Amino acid sequence: MRIELFGRPYNRTDRVQWTLEELGVPYEYRKLDVFALEHRGGEFRDLYGLTRLPFVRLDDEVLFESGAIMLALAEHFRSKEDLLPESGIVDYREVLQWLFFAVSTMDSADEALQSNADPTAFAPLVDVLTFLEETLAERTCIAASRFTIADIALSNNLKYVDDDFSGYPHIARYFKEHTSRPAYRRILAQPEYKGSR
Repeated sequence: MRIELFGRPYNRTDRVQWTLEELGVPYEYRKLDVFALEHRGGEFRDLYGLTRLPFVRLDDEVLFESGAIMLALAEHFRSKEDLLPESGIVDYREVLQWLFFAVSTMDSADEALQSNADPTAFAPLVDVLTFLEETLAERTCIAASRFTIADIALSNNLKYVDDDFSGYPHIARYFKEHTSRPAYRRILAQPEYKGSR
């Protein structure tokens, strides 16, 4: 399978690239300059009309939405690296739950909202982090008792939290452990990441 990743560093593209690096499969990374509106060019608009990043071309199939891409890659390349339990079992559903938590609830959490704020479309970030801290108290991985695409999505999101995780020792441990993985370190070795954690 020929894989082309269209995206840009330091956004949701990272979790797809991290998945590819963990799987150890060859891929071409087409880094697009969003500030020059390169992603809005005709070639890319023809592939995916909304032109949001990331998206991938898997042979002739175009797939968008980072969580869906991660899921498809983990399923297709399960024999290379098992980042996703077999469907139909509790562990599989747990991985999906935490993957979608990362790409929806956590992705949209609002740091400006106070804890237990009046209901809004977004959760207060402080409540999301408190919930995560409690969940990780007795876990090394977030689901299925092993490293999965849910850990990739969750750990990748944590790098955007403007916090040193003081007051969240379990999150700090979790983040440090997963972002020490060789696949993630290869992403940080890209020139765009100088000074990133």
